[in-house]
Amino acid sequence: MKTLFFGIILCVFFMISLLRLSSLEAHWSSDEARWLLRSIDFKSAVKNGKFSETLIAYHPGVTTMWVSGLRTLFIEPSLNVL
Repeated sequence: MKTLFFGIILCVFFMISLLRLSSLEAHWSSDEARWLLRSIDFKSAVKNGKFSETLIAYHPGVTTMWVSGLRTLFIEPSLNVL
């Protein structure tokens, strides 16, 4: 039973990942451009060791900035918002 549950969770995660990874250049939310800019600033601050500059937003967006920062290693961020 646990194996079936784990298998279902793994399949759902895989399907969701495929959908998102197949359209990394697409904007999915209204504030994505803002988060891309914040992510670039965050990644730059970490890369340069200026950790006091990593506090960019007043709320916790660290997960979003890390993921978006990692994304910029593979795809150049573009801010062409419709």
